[in-house]
Parts: sequence; structure tokens; C-alpha cells
Amino acid sequence: MAAHAADMMPRHLYGPAIGLQRAFGDAGFVLGPLMVGLLDDFGSVGYAGGILFNAAWVLLSGLAFWLYPRSGAAKPAATPAD
Repeated sequence: MAAHAADMMPRHLYGPAIGLQRAFGDAGFVLGPLMVGLLDDFGSVGYAGGILFNAAWVLLSGLAFWLYPRSGAAKPAATPAD
């Protein structure tokens, strides 16, 4: 994920891109288990429903990366420093 974010961004935006990637990733590690647990506790779908919800979320994320390929952003060529 970090390599994909770095490949998509111009060089001057590497820091903010990696920072956002880390922030969303860390939020997912915190909120994901809570959401699946709440779905299991308060939903009528049970434990299997939480696992299916997680699987659907992973598939949707993969679909987003497949639909927006890396070639959508072009970086300028690097020039040697004088």
C-alpha cells in the first residue's frame, strides 16, 4: 500500500501521501474489529456475518485498486543535480 501511494504521488507529496495512508490504515486496524464485533453483538447476522462483511470490504478495496490503475498518474522524469 505504501509503495502504491508513493508511486501515485509526485515527489513533493510523498510525505502527505504516506501520512494519509498510515492514518487510514491505523484507523482501520482500530475501527475494523470494533465494527465487526458490533455487527456480531447487535446484528442478527452472527459471527459469520461479521466475517462476510470483512470479506466484502476487502474485495471492494481490491476492486478500487483494480479500477484505478497506477498509470493514472504520471511523474516527471528525475533530473540529475548539478
